[in-house]
Amino acid sequence: MQPARIPADASWACPACGDARVAGVLDVREGMFGSGETFTYVRCAPCGTLRIAHVPGDLGRHYPPHYYSRAVDPVRALRGPAGRLAAAVVRSGLGGRGRVLALAARAPHREVRGLCAAVRGLARAGAGPRATVLDVGGGAGVLVHALALAGLPSPLAVDPYAAPRALPSGARVAAGDAASVTGRFDVVAFHHSLEHMVDPVGALAGALPRLAPGGRALVRCPTASSRAFARYGADWVALDAPRHLFVPTRAGMEALAARAGWAVEAVADDATTLQCWGSRQNRRGVALMSPASRMRTPWRPRVDWLRMPWWAWRTRRDNRACRGDQACWILRPAAAAKRTTEGL
Repeated sequence: MQPARIPADASWACPACGDARVAGVLDVREGMFGSGETFTYVRCAPCGTLRIAHVPGDLGRHYPPHYYSRAVDPVRALRGPAGRLAAAVVRSGLGGRGRVLALAARAPHREVRGLCAAVRGLARAGAGPRATVLDVGGGAGVLVHALALAGLPSPLAVDPYAAPRALPSGARVAAGDAASVTGRFDVVAFHHSLEHMVDPVGALAGALPRLAPGGRALVRCPTASSRAFARYGADWVALDAPRHLFVPTRAGMEALAARAGWAVEAVADDATTLQCWGSRQNRRGVALMSPASRMRTPWRPRVDWLRMPWWAWRTRRDNRACRGDQACWILRPAAAAKRTTEGL
């Protein structure tokens, strides 16, 4: 990381801790679609959180219709055997039986594999088979559709880029954010969405009124407290410029939660091998959604598939050491956490 070349004034306040001091800068290429554009990120001196220096005024164009969370149709993606497997994954994960979840994590179906990590997060947040769930930044609604297929009552996804619709499973998708909906939920989830938000403190604070008594929020996002960032720097795939407006460290996430009225109850790393092969591809100039990418053609020998066992081992090691490149934070309202602490 280069020395800071951006003046440290209030306009550069860290979205996590609020401090304006800058430790350094990083020039990051757009790596999902290979547009060739470069964006400057700055690192917060006190907490280490990374943030984009200038939010693009045309940020919406970086979420084209073929962006992965918008392009998938939940009904089509989870029909037939895939839908039955998705429902089994949810029932297994939220019912305390992890065997189906472990097997499904190796399924060839991308949406089912992605669902496994989301369900583990919901289980960590205390969601049961009848929990009410609000998925903030839920894209087209794949997760809430799977939850409804498993019998959870009326799960709701909200996303600023979503087309409102009622899914045949009973799930709903709405345009907006947590503050724009009514009702209360046992779990308010931010699955890889908070890092896309211009005002993450406001987004988390807006979720507080949506929480049912005893409920929790979960945040899954990349973290700069990772060996992958230390190893790959500007080529780290999870920077995902310019869509990731900030990438917190562990200290940054704790500060962000506290500023929004939450307290961190638990955190677990859930990095995948993408942290290795995706970053290596990025370093070679291969865009994540390129036909030459392992994301699109995983069987190609030229994209380092022989290294996968080593990368899988390294990822498990990083997760155990709390140095994976993404994590799941479980949050409780700060007032409730304080009452619990005072009662001990």
